[in-house]
Amino acid sequence: MFLVALLLIAMGRRGNITRLWRDRVIHAAAAVLLPAFAFIGYYNWRVTGSAMQFPYMLHQRQYMIAPLTFLGKPNLDQQYRHELIQRFHRDDEYAEYLRQTHSFGGFVRVAGEKIALLASAYVMPWTLGIALLAGAAAVVHRCRAARWAVLLCLVLPVLHMLLTPWMRIQYMAPAAGLFFALATLGLWRLSFLRWRGNSHAGMAIVIILVAIQLIGGLIWGIGYARVGHAPFGRTRAMIINQLQSRGGKHLLIVRYPPDHPTTAELVYNAADIDASPIVFARDMGPQRNAELLAYFRDRRAWLLDVREQKITELAAAAGPR
Repeated sequence: MFLVALLLIAMGRRGNITRLWRDRVIHAAAAVLLPAFAFIGYYNWRVTGSAMQFPYMLHQRQYMIAPLTFLGKPNLDQQYRHELIQRFHRDDEYAEYLRQTHSFGGFVRVAGEKIALLASAYVMPWTLGIALLAGAAAVVHRCRAARWAVLLCLVLPVLHMLLTPWMRIQYMAPAAGLFFALATLGLWRLSFLRWRGNSHAGMAIVIILVAIQLIGGLIWGIGYARVGHAPFGRTRAMIINQLQSRGGKHLLIVRYPPDHPTTAELVYNAADIDASPIVFARDMGPQRNAELLAYFRDRRAWLLDVREQKITELAAAAGPR
């Protein structure tokens, strides 16, 4: 999409499409995209065993009930080894998919929620929209082909919402460059505004907009820091520090209560689980826990009861692994 946008801008400045495609687009795109594709292929191979197999596609096949796109079909026969994982994919993830596919009205409502989510993340405070609109106006005014390029990039979220039920803030990261370019260009254009002959009026507007943005960012950062230091996050950090202070390797089995929120998760591990000093695992019942203890018999084993906020050391399996 961004290659097409670049081509449209280039075509607006010269008429020789073949020459522009060869000299300006293909060479520049190859210099950027070929290393990126090579790294993505290597990453896929290291994670999934195949350069063409994306981790998210493998995750969808192994865990998700809902499909990745509206064109797919739900996998209602999906099997899980833990009730908490099943509740997440069934009650949270699949429910999000059903809200958008049950009726056209549901699709429209969720689409509005997605737009509001993006606006709250990228255009907050709302005064930033003034700079974005000014930047877009400056671009389309100077170059007719750029109108199509900007429009093409703005269509990206719309196409995303039409093709897939999943929308998260980070999914729009490819458009971040355009976002910052438009905002910067808009502030630059606003700085030239005059009011009743006052040449400093535009600069005053820019200073006010930037100040509001800085204050809004500071308020957002303080709120985010508070979320990052929520009691549940502190609990996990304290457990890690406590176990690390004992030295050696540890296995921590986490027992959740039946009503535990599916998004409040303690069980996260590094990519190389066997080499990690602390391994987190969910309580799977006596039989499955015994298998886990036998596999990690070279570690000190602990049971964390989340409801009681209590850690108890377990008897490790005897003998080498």
